Order: sequence, then structure tokens, then C-alpha cells
Amino acid sequence: MSNTRIERTAGNIQSEDLAQIFKPVEHAVLAKALRCKSLLPGWASHIDLSEFPKKDWDEARDGIAPTKPIQENQYALGNAAARIALATIQHKLPQWGSYTPGQGVTLSRSLRLYPVRKVNSQPLHLFSLNWAESGPGFSWPEAYYVTWVPYYDRFVVTVSADSKDFCGFEDLLLGSFKGSSKKGADIREIRESIINYWIEHYNNGYDAWEGLIRVGALKNTTPYAWRSRVWRKCDAVSEEW
Repeated sequence: MSNTRIERTAGNIQSEDLAQIFKPVEHAVLAKALRCKSLLPGWASHIDLSEFPKKDWDEARDGIAPTKPIQENQYALGNAAARIALATIQHKLPQWGSYTPGQGVTLSRSLRLYPVRKVNSQPLHLFSLNWAESGPGFSWPEAYYVTWVPYYDRFVVTVSADSKDFCGFEDLLLGSFKGSSKKGADIREIRESIINYWIEHYNNGYDAWEGLIRVGALKNTTPYAWRSRVWRKCDAVSEEW
């Protein structure tokens, strides 16, 4: 997974310098969401995430923060972590729009300004799927990415939709893991994060997703093989990496 890490022209960046990439609130989000509280810098320890969201919070200046109370919404913390990971490519994520003569174009996903960072980690696209056709010409797309988070040195697996219909957010954190040099270990971690998300859909009575829209780092047979693990009625497909 080394190709997902940040690219830098200067030599190795020290960990204390890497910590400065994120704002205090972003450290609070990442340390909690990734279960790495021991890495939380002392200068960010004063942040109380239960106080968010805050009125007139400026994410470009102050950092990406929860937009709903994390103590009331189980997805709020993961959404903030996912948005930190995906901030640089939010314009590439699934988007739905409509047009009316009176209001013009209305988009479901708001593109948000985020802090300017000295370095950024580039999310790696795994695949995008269409869950179902909700009507003629109306698909239900989801895009899956894995991103290396500097300083915390963990990979996060995320899913992005074109609306907030499922759980009130477009972007969700599905899981995180420490990279491994063992063959296939990272893919297995990614697989488990995504399959657990699909199992939640299965338990809620959702039918299996219909097909792939675009493939990225994974072979096109792999998502189908994972799908057949959750929805047994689907034709079994051999898993290829």
C-alpha cells in the first residue's frame, strides 16, 4: 500500500513535524476514531469533541470537525475522520444534482474548504458501485477508497455516496488498520472493513448491490467475490487481487 502514502521531495519528515499537518480538532478526531489516543499531541488534548458542532466554525481555518453531536450520532465521528482523509478529492466523489428554472442547479454534496497542508496523502480508489436504480436514470453510487493518514501511520477505508439518505452523511469511515509487509494482509483488512459495512445493509433488509461503475486498485472480480460472501444468493466469484 506504499503508493498511497504522501509524496514529498524533501527528505524524511520527522514525526513532530508531521503532527503539525493537522489542526488540534483534527487530531482529536483522528486519535479517537483510529483508537490512537496515545499519539494525541499535548497541544491538542484540550479539544472536547462533545462540544461540537460549534456555530460559525470555520473548517478552512480551524480544521475539519464533527458536524453532528458524536454522543448522539454513531456516524458523526467517522464522518469527520473520513472527510479529513478525503478532503483533497471531494470534487471527485459521488455527486447528485438537480436543476429547476427558479433555483438553478442544486447539488447534494457541499464542497467544503479545508486547511491548507504542507503535505497531503492521496486517497487510493478501490472501486465504485451502483447499489440500485431508484428510478429511470437515478442510480445509487458509492465510491470506496483507502487512504494513508500521516503521523498516525494508519490506513483508513472509506465509502462515499452521492446523498445523505442512508445515515445522514455522504462519507463514512469503515475501518482502519496498520499497514503490513505480509502479502495480502492489507487487502484482507480492507475486505473485512467493507464486508462489515455490507453486512449492516444485509441485516437491514437491503438487497445486494447491482454492479460496478468503475474499478480502481482492485480487480473487477474482487468486489463481486466479496458481495457473494454477504449475499449468498449471488453467484460465487473467485477472489482475485
